[in-house]
Amino acid sequence: MTLIEELLEEVAEKRLSLREAEDAAAVARILAEETPEWLEYERQRELVNGLRDDVAAAENATRAAILLDFETTGSKAPAKGAGVRVLRKATYVLAEALAWCRQNAPALLTVDEKKFVKADLDGAPITWVEVPTATIATDLSIYEAGE
Repeated sequence: MTLIEELLEEVAEKRLSLREAEDAAAVARILAEETPEWLEYERQRELVNGLRDDVAAAENATRAAILLDFETTGSKAPAKGAGVRVLRKATYVLAEALAWCRQNAPALLTVDEKKFVKADLDGAPITWVEVPTATIATDLSIYEAGE
């Protein structure tokens, strides 16, 4: 038996062990789901999920009210526990920014490698090389013990 065949046999054995463990876990879950404790857990989980949704909705409504108050009054602290942070955000016209960079800061212009390679433009300085990648078949039953 070659080294590769020995390694494939090991992979096959580990996959078989994994399938068996997954099956056992599925059976254990089915049995657990039928217990009163599991049903209570599910009830509590649904309650928690519902409360999370309620909290998110209340927080969103509160944030909207805080921002409306800020727009109206300019107050950054409308109440204890509520505040407004004013962040600076850049806005620009991309074509104008690119033109400015070409003239003033060409080092800021970069190539999107994935798009550049995918475009495969005629004359582009791209060299294609073949890179071998190992594959392992999904079905390794021929290497399982007893086969």
